[in-house]
Amino acid sequence: MNKITFTVTGYHFYDGMKPFEDTKYFKLIKEEDNEYDSEAIRIEDFSGKKLAYVANSYNTIIKGTMSAGRIYDKIGNIGYCKVYEINSYGIICEVIDKDKVRKKSPNKVMRKVKNKFFKIR
Repeated sequence: MNKITFTVTGYHFYDGMKPFEDTKYFKLIKEEDNEYDSEAIRIEDFSGKKLAYVANSYNTIIKGTMSAGRIYDKIGNIGYCKVYEINSYGIICEVIDKDKVRKKSPNKVMRKVKNKFFKIR
């Protein structure tokens, strides 16, 4: 699979950039019932806290990244991503396979949280 990168948007409505600076992996959740965007994909941490959205507007996408509409059919109802780059333009994440999230946990505590999450869902 070719690298799929996207721009993160709306983080200033939640906890800002801090979660993306502190954590590397996140969940992507399709919001099929979103009243503003039928292709909305929210970004959550592994506790289920909403952090941001995948950008889906020409005005919010960093050049070279994909919109939510372009990646919508490339992920299941739940997908996974990792922080690819944080720069002066914003946050860019990369869509990754679930197995990469489990194998590359940064520490034992996060591995336990992630393993619990994957067993429940």
